[in-house]
Formats: sequence, C-alpha cells, structure tokens
Amino acid sequence: MGESETVANENISTIDIADLLNEWYLRIRKHDGEGAFDLKDKIDEIIPNIELKEDLKYYYSLLSYKHDSTFPSFHTQKAEFVFDQSLLNTSLDEIDNMLSYYFYLNKGTIEFNKNNLNTAINYYTIAELKLRNISNEIEMALYHYRIAKLYFQVRQTLFSINHTKKAQGIFTGYENFDMYLMGCKQLLGANYLDIEEYDLAEKFFLEALNDSKRAKSNIFISSSMHNLAIVYARQKKFEKSVFYINKALECKEYSESKHYIRSIYLLASNYNKINNPNNALMQKGLEYCKEHNNIEYEIKFKIESLIANNSMDKVAFNNLLNQIEKQYLFYDLEFQSKSISNYFKKNGDLENAYYFLERSSQSRNKQMQKEVRK
Repeated sequence: MGESETVANENISTIDIADLLNEWYLRIRKHDGEGAFDLKDKIDEIIPNIELKEDLKYYYSLLSYKHDSTFPSFHTQKAEFVFDQSLLNTSLDEIDNMLSYYFYLNKGTIEFNKNNLNTAINYYTIAELKLRNISNEIEMALYHYRIAKLYFQVRQTLFSINHTKKAQGIFTGYENFDMYLMGCKQLLGANYLDIEEYDLAEKFFLEALNDSKRAKSNIFISSSMHNLAIVYARQKKFEKSVFYINKALECKEYSESKHYIRSIYLLASNYNKINNPNNALMQKGLEYCKEHNNIEYEIKFKIESLIANNSMDKVAFNNLLNQIEKQYLFYDLEFQSKSISNYFKKNGDLENAYYFLERSSQSRNKQMQKEVRK
C-alpha cells in the first residue's frame, strides 16, 4: 500500500477497498442512488492515495460504468478515474456477469483474509459458477490461482495442485504473466512440501528460483531460497538450509518485508537442530516480534529458547502451546507439538515425547472441527 496523503486513509487496506466496492455494487443493484453516490465519493477520495491491485482497478471500472448507466441523469465521472475504455464495446449483460463474478470473488477474498476458510470456499465456488458466463481465459486462470492458494491454506493438497496446474496451463499461453507463473511454481512446491514429496518440492522451488533470477525479482529470489531452506530443514539437511536462509537475507528488500521474521526463525531453529544455539539471534527475533506485535512468532521463538537452554520443563512448553491454541493457529500447534515431541524423544524422555505427539494429533482434529463449524 502506498503512502496516504491523509490520516483518515492511512490504514485503508486492499480488503477494506474490496469491501467498499462490494457495498457500492449492492447499492447500485438496489437503485439506491443516494447510497451509491456516497460510496462512490468515499472510494474516489481513497483510491488516489493507495496502490490498487489490477483486479480491483478493473472492478472499480466496471462499477463506474454500471453506476453511470444506472444513474444517467447524474453523471459525475471524475477525469482521473475514467473507466476502462474497452468497456465501451462491452454489452451490459457481459458487464453484469463480470460484476456478479467480482462481487463473489471479493467476498471470498475478504473471508479468506479473516481466516474464515470454509466460508471463503463457498463464495469462491459461487464465483466459479458466475465465471462460466464470462469468455475470458485470464480471469479463469486468476480464479484457479486464487482458489489454489485457499485450498493450500486448508491443506486440501490435491485440490490445490489441480487448480494450480490449471492456472499454470492458461498463464503459459500468454505474455506478461511471468510473476504468476513463478507463483504457480512456488505454490506447487509448497503443496508437495506439505505431503513430504521433497524431490518434487525442491524441483519446483528451484525452477521458481531460476525464473526469478531471469526476471531479476529480488523478492522472488529470496522467497524461493527461503522455501528451499524449508525443504532441506525437513530433510534434516540443516547446514544446507542455513546456507539458503543466509542467501535469502542478503536481499535488503526481503529483509525489510514481512517474510523476514520467518527466515530468522527458521535460522534459529536450524542452529538448535545442529546443537549450535544462537541466543543472540533468538533475542533479535524476540525483540522484532515485540516491536511489530507479532504474537505468533514471539511464541515460536520462546519455544526455541527453551530448546536452546536444554529445558525439560513440560509445563513451560505446554503453556506456550496453549498460547498458540488461543490464537487458533492449529497447523502451527500441530507442527510445534510434533517438534517438541521429537526434542523430548531425542533427550530420552519417551513419556513426554508421547504426550506431545498426542497433542500434535489432537491439534489436527481441532483444525478439522474448526473448518466444519465455519
């Protein structure tokens, strides 16, 4: 998001804009002129001060066109927001189909960002039905790409892989979609990593790395290196993992991004795994988390600190896992519980190793129950 010129707009996010655009759409559909104009004015004030994604720009253009055709006597289109000129040659029926599709697509994205994943899937499914009325391959590819990411989040691996490959197949036939193609390879790698197909995960992450080097995309280069580091860490190739993390962190742009703390955490965890704990690094990570109010990774660093100090305090580990559970981070709870189980097993405490392994299994069940309730 770009810098805002006014205090009121400083905290406006992409999701906020998507929500406002959807509300504008509903007001237009209801022929609520006053409400539609109020929302249009509000959105027009915000848009110049933020960096808007291409799909939301297009949604805005569609809404502007529909707004002016619905309320022709009150045409007040602002010059700086002239709608996409290609819409002049588009039928109103097709515009209505596109608007309906974008409405449900945005509803899905909003719920996805709230972590209401099953609700998001329901909206995306409706969006797919609407998309069948639109003869636009790129929109179809973008849809598959979005829902592939969602299925990855809920660990529906085969669904995610299937949608990713569909998106990849379409993007391959068009120019200027290199970033999406790299994203597809990252997503395929992440899915194969989840099901422990390490050779395939490494293959796709290496392809993404090579593509990002050709595109000279520093963020993609570093994120690909971070992902490779995870692959090697899962295979207990910790020195190789450390090498790739350090390479990722050489990029200033990456080190200033939200991904930075993930790499610092993985680095600290790797040092613990090779019995070479780096307390200074863990302290650095903890300070960063407190400064940025990152509760999730603050808890993870505290767990690594216990491991670094050879703690066998079951209660201390359990309390930290309880904090993760309070955040409803059940996948993290599962992974951390399993990691702690391995730690106790390595130190000969089989009773507590079994206890934390059971907790790992229970956390998986809780995640499934959470998704069923939504």
